[in-house]
Amino acid sequence: MNKASKYGLNTIRNQLEAEKVRLVAIRESKALAAGDQDSWHDEQFKTEMQEETKSLDSIGHLEQLLDSLKEHQPDGNDVVDIGHYVTLSFPEKGEKTFWVDGVVVSGLAHDTVTVESPIGKVIIGSRRGQTATYVVGTSSVQLQVVDIFLPEDLPPL
Repeated sequence: MNKASKYGLNTIRNQLEAEKVRLVAIRESKALAAGDQDSWHDEQFKTEMQEETKSLDSIGHLEQLLDSLKEHQPDGNDVVDIGHYVTLSFPEKGEKTFWVDGVVVSGLAHDTVTVESPIGKVIIGSRRGQTATYVVGTSSVQLQVVDIFLPEDLPPL
């Protein structure tokens, strides 16, 4: 079973609920379009059918994802773990702050690094000041862990 932070799981749950609300709206709109006897030839009805299929697929994907994840809470902020924000320094690009999670979380002010990503694999378990190298294609990229924050300790942007 994969791990995700409480925040990551809640984000997925919120996405699932929003998609369910969207599905109800699509079905209501489709029902209105179906009022015409020749609705199968109506472009709006066809579009609604496609949107309903996409929504059902999305709901199924989100439900499977939730079923495959277990909540993980980090212990303090001494080492990089799921549920932390981490500021990394890249020699040629400067510093950047990431959210570390077991799943990609969209809609954050910071990018997400998953434990399965190249960066995530080398920083999990690292301490402040440690350096690590990850590979992208044929290039090796070095980074340094500058700071580790729990979400409640994250400095303002």
